[in-house]
Amino acid sequence: LVGEDVLCIPTAGIVASTLMFAVSQLRTMARLGRSASIISLTALGVVVAQCLYFSNHHPAGIIDSAQEHVPNDDGGNENMNLLRQFSAMGSIGFAVGSQKLFLNIRHEFAERSKAPQSLAVALTGFGSLYVFIALAAGKNPPSFLFDAVPAHTVHRRLAGFFLWVHVVVSYAINSQAICASMDRIFFYQWQPVRHWPDHRRWMLLTGIMAATAFFVANAIPFLPGP
Repeated sequence: LVGEDVLCIPTAGIVASTLMFAVSQLRTMARLGRSASIISLTALGVVVAQCLYFSNHHPAGIIDSAQEHVPNDDGGNENMNLLRQFSAMGSIGFAVGSQKLFLNIRHEFAERSKAPQSLAVALTGFGSLYVFIALAAGKNPPSFLFDAVPAHTVHRRLAGFFLWVHVVVSYAINSQAICASMDRIFFYQWQPVRHWPDHRRWMLLTGIMAATAFFVANAIPFLPGP
């Protein structure tokens, strides 16, 4: 709620990493699914609703950051459009890549024989939601839909907060998957932590992952466009 123009990136990263680390202490997909995932989906629904509203009702106020450095050379427009189409397809592929977590989710199924059916339902719903948002965003939405929310407004700050809540849970889900796999494969055999209680070993492992994520996120500089 402070605003992206006030809170610097490293400070925001420290706050985010700390709170993400706290949520990651929910050590199973079942615990995340019963509580945190419902909160995450609700927060995401609020953000999407705001984006769709402003995309349709305030198109004149939208500033598309991706358009700021588009060359005016008419000869390059066709190539630029093609690159944008491939970029959009790549973004969708990245977004739906969450099925990589399904093996970890299936590991906790009470009836694993129902896994294919669950996956089919999830991907169908996921894809249908994408199509709905693309159609509901209007004729000229920004390339980054969040930019439809006017900058420096209460709406933008609320949308940013709810989006951050969603990202926190998404991080926790991904962290649970990779940390659980690492713990089962090798971490529990590491001599210094072999006799530690499970919760203490998990806290150390998720702490290492949170610190690594913070370092990687801040090691890549945010450079201005040409």
